[in-house]
Amino acid sequence: MVRVIGGKARGRRLALPKKGEIRPTSDFVREALFNILGPQDGKTWLDVYAGTGAVALEALSRGADRAVFIENSRSCCEALRANIEKCGFSRKAEVLEMTAEQGVRLLAARGQSFDVIFSDPPYSKGLAGAMPGIILKSGLISAGGMLIIQHSLREGLEIDSGAWNVTDNRKYGDTEITILIRAKGGET
Repeated sequence: MVRVIGGKARGRRLALPKKGEIRPTSDFVREALFNILGPQDGKTWLDVYAGTGAVALEALSRGADRAVFIENSRSCCEALRANIEKCGFSRKAEVLEMTAEQGVRLLAARGQSFDVIFSDPPYSKGLAGAMPGIILKSGLISAGGMLIIQHSLREGLEIDSGAWNVTDNRKYGDTEITILIRAKGGET
């Protein structure tokens, strides 16, 4: 069972996709993450590899203004849309049913930027390590914005210290959460 753990939609159970493998961020990890992040009032979120959308839905429940979800799986997108509706966030959410690369390009072409970008790519495929460079190059992160990458302990991240400051790094079983802040003057 996956549920929203805090805020306006607290306690709402989230739908899971009918088929395919999914690894939703556990309630424990989400609670720990939002204890670190604090209030989300007025923030804009991008959830890349969104799955059920549990993390950005949690942000909306805790006061974020808007969230965009990028997810390639049709069954995940069906569950995600149901979760957005169930939580009452239809006016604050947009689902892009496409690959992460396509979604990032589309949002960059629109000139959008986000206060917080959460990325939880499939483990052990080398995708997590590429995210800091992809996000910085895309221009999607606002000045002083935060990139949160959920990845396997076995995957390393290549972080350009001139562009990003690592502000926190936590381990929960096989899961690692790395929180990066865009450095002032970090090139886009």
